[in-house]
This record gives sequence, structure tokens and C-alpha cells, in this order.
Amino acid sequence: KLQYLNSFIVGLSRANGVEPDIHSLAKLVSYILYSRRFFPYYTFPILAGIDEKGAGAVYSYDPVGSFEIEPFRVSGSSAPLMQPFLDSTVFSFFMITYV
Repeated sequence: KLQYLNSFIVGLSRANGVEPDIHSLAKLVSYILYSRRFFPYYTFPILAGIDEKGAGAVYSYDPVGSFEIEPFRVSGSSAPLMQPFLDSTVFSFFMITYV
């Protein structure tokens, strides 16, 4: 329901003069998915954005609304092909640069 997200962002922007951070939007998506837990949306959404520290944040969800923050994520029919590619390129770069 992108209408909920859009109305939440517009309403908060008008009321407070600030846009919501990515973690607030991630919680809202989780609430929307959890509200349909008995007849869930059979989707695995991915929400990506910039957090308050200026770093990238990727949130991946299951159909019931639980989520986790990950450095990268692939979903859908291309996942078996793209996830190993990201593991070997992006994750190895992350390990070499930051460890």
C-alpha cells in the first residue's frame, strides 16, 4: 500500500516540516504487512534509503512484516543469479575496505 507511505510522508512533512527517516518508514511498512498477517500480501518488499548518519540502509521483509537491515539484498526471480554475484563483489569489497 504505497498510498499509506505517501500519505504518511506528506502528512509528517506538512505537520513538522521534516521528512521521516528511513527507520520510521521501515517500521511503517512492517506495521502494514503485519496488519495483514492472516491474509498476507505474498510479497517480499525491499526498502532502501539513507539513514540519519548518511550511510545506506537496506531493509528486507518477509510477508508477515518482520524485517532486518542488510548491506545488500536481492529478491525475486533473479535472486539465485544475483545474490552470489553480490556476495563475491560487494561483500568482498566491504570486507577488504572496512575490516
